[in-house]
Amino acid sequence: MSEQQVLASVAQRVIIKFLTKEGVKPCEILTRLKVQYGDDTLSKTQVFDWAKKFKSGRESVENVSHNRRPTI
Repeated sequence: MSEQQVLASVAQRVIIKFLTKEGVKPCEILTRLKVQYGDDTLSKTQVFDWAKKFKSGRESVENVSHNRRPTI
Protein backbone atom coordinates (compact mmCIF):
# COMPACT_ATOMS: atom_id res chain seq x y z
CA MET A 1 0.00 0.00 0.00
CA SER A 2 1.45 3.36 -1.00
CA GLU A 3 1.85 6.24 1.43
CA GLN A 4 -0.94 8.11 -0.37
CA GLN A 5 -3.29 5.14 0.05
CA VAL A 6 -2.42 4.90 3.75
CA LEU A 7 -3.15 8.61 4.22
CA ALA A 8 -6.47 8.27 2.36
CA SER A 9 -7.39 5.30 4.55
CA VAL A 10 -6.60 7.20 7.75
CA ALA A 11 -8.51 10.24 6.47
CA GLN A 12 -11.55 8.05 5.81
CA ARG A 13 -11.35 6.60 9.32
CA VAL A 14 -11.34 10.15 10.73
CA ILE A 15 -14.47 10.88 8.70
CA ILE A 16 -16.10 7.62 9.84
CA LYS A 17 -15.33 8.52 13.45
CA PHE A 18 -16.78 12.02 13.09
CA LEU A 19 -19.94 10.92 11.27
CA THR A 20 -20.50 8.04 13.70
CA LYS A 21 -20.37 10.52 16.59
CA GLU A 22 -22.91 12.62 14.66
CA GLY A 23 -25.23 9.58 14.58
CA VAL A 24 -24.89 8.89 10.85
CA LYS A 25 -25.53 5.25 9.93
CA PRO A 26 -22.69 3.24 8.34
CA CYS A 27 -24.58 2.80 5.04
CA GLU A 28 -24.86 6.59 4.69
CA ILE A 29 -21.20 7.02 5.65
CA LEU A 30 -20.22 4.55 2.92
CA THR A 31 -22.30 6.41 0.33
CA ARG A 32 -20.72 9.73 1.27
CA LEU A 33 -17.20 8.29 1.20
CA LYS A 34 -17.79 6.82 -2.26
CA VAL A 35 -18.74 10.27 -3.57
CA GLN A 36 -15.45 11.73 -2.34
CA TYR A 37 -13.00 8.84 -2.73
CA GLY A 38 -14.45 6.80 -5.60
CA ASP A 39 -12.46 3.62 -6.21
CA ASP A 40 -10.19 4.42 -3.26
CA THR A 41 -13.05 4.13 -0.76
CA LEU A 42 -12.65 1.64 2.07
CA SER A 43 -14.71 -1.52 1.59
CA LYS A 44 -18.22 -1.83 3.00
CA THR A 45 -16.92 -4.27 5.62
CA GLN A 46 -14.17 -1.89 6.68
CA VAL A 47 -16.55 1.07 6.97
CA PHE A 48 -19.05 -0.93 9.03
CA ASP A 49 -16.31 -2.41 11.25
CA TRP A 50 -14.73 0.99 11.95
CA ALA A 51 -18.13 2.56 12.64
CA LYS A 52 -18.86 -0.23 15.13
CA LYS A 53 -15.50 0.30 16.85
CA PHE A 54 -16.03 4.05 17.14
CA LYS A 55 -19.60 3.60 18.37
CA SER A 56 -18.23 1.28 21.07
CA GLY A 57 -15.89 4.02 22.27
CA ARG A 58 -12.69 3.54 20.32
CA GLU A 59 -10.80 6.81 19.90
CA SER A 60 -7.74 5.90 17.81
CA VAL A 61 -8.00 5.94 14.02
CA GLU A 62 -4.74 4.02 13.66
CA ASN A 63 -4.63 0.33 12.80
CA VAL A 64 -3.24 -1.95 15.48
CA SER A 65 -0.03 -3.42 14.11
CA HIS A 66 0.38 -7.16 14.34
CA ASN A 67 3.76 -8.81 14.73
CA ARG A 68 2.59 -12.19 13.62
CA ARG A 69 2.29 -13.97 10.34
CA PRO A 70 -1.14 -14.77 8.97
CA THR A 71 -2.33 -18.31 9.53
CA ILE A 72 -3.65 -20.50 6.78
